[in-house]
Amino acid sequence: MSASFQSLTERLTRLLWIVFAIDVVALVFDLWERIIAFQMRNGAVGDAITAAASASDNRQMVIGYLQLGFFITTAVIAAVWIRRANMNARLLGAREMRFTPNWSIGWYFVPIANLFMPYQSMAETWRASSGRPDWKNEPVPDFLKYWWALWLAANIVGQIAAQLYMKVSDPESLILGNTAYLVADGISAVLDLVFLQLVQQLSERQAQTAPRKHS
Repeated sequence: MSASFQSLTERLTRLLWIVFAIDVVALVFDLWERIIAFQMRNGAVGDAITAAASASDNRQMVIGYLQLGFFITTAVIAAVWIRRANMNARLLGAREMRFTPNWSIGWYFVPIANLFMPYQSMAETWRASSGRPDWKNEPVPDFLKYWWALWLAANIVGQIAAQLYMKVSDPESLILGNTAYLVADGISAVLDLVFLQLVQQLSERQAQTAPRKHS
């Protein structure tokens, strides 16, 4: 594959490691907040618990902005990478691909269809990257299925957590919202690692196919 695609893969890999580190820090902050929430529920009062709660709010705000900023940046690079991977599969000789490079990204923005079409597109890119005439019969690795299941779960639980946090009014509701964010951040951290595996293995698959096609 081209040096530019390799460079893109390396850039996306670095970003995913950063996002993973941020998600791990978010988990630590979630646990810290949880301790404070339980102390408040158990009747803790005074300047110390008030200061701790305020500091926790500030930490959560900062890590939330970091997560959002790096998510947007990583999503843009990932979109470019997915599109290029689809194009590469075609350059490797795949014929009659169902998904075009543009629609391999476009389906993420179509309601309802974005629940399954992006996965089907990625699965097709994986199969087509074999470079074989019968590429449509290629199996799809389990980690690709895990990646999509985790992507859906992270988005769904993340939205639930955000809604619950908007309704926080007492320690009990804070604990509920915190639980949802713990789950969401945990899923996101695992998702980062699984997507890393997908990016690295698909890139390697295409790199290994390229010499075979030109030999």
